[in-house]
Amino acid sequence: MLATDLEFVHEPEFLPYQAVFAAREEDQDDSTWEVLEEVYRSPAVTEAYEKENRGLGVISQASHDDLLDYQQRTEEVLQTR
Repeated sequence: MLATDLEFVHEPEFLPYQAVFAAREEDQDDSTWEVLEEVYRSPAVTEAYEKENRGLGVISQASHDDLLDYQQRTEEVLQTR
C-alpha cells in the first residue's frame, strides 16, 4: 500500500506523514490562520496541488484534535525509549 493511495490517506496511521502549518501559542488566535486555511482548502489550491503531484497527493482533512492526539501518543512512545 502506498501512502499516496487516496482511499487510505486520511487514516490515522498516515498522520505522521502529514505536513502542517503551525503557530506559536501566542499567535494561535491570529486571524491570518483562518485566511490561510480557507485559501489552502480552496478548489484552486486543491486542483493545483493534485496537478503538481500528478494525482498522488491529497490535502488532508485531518482535524486539529486528531493531530494533537497523535502528537501526544507519539511523545509518550518516545519518552519510554
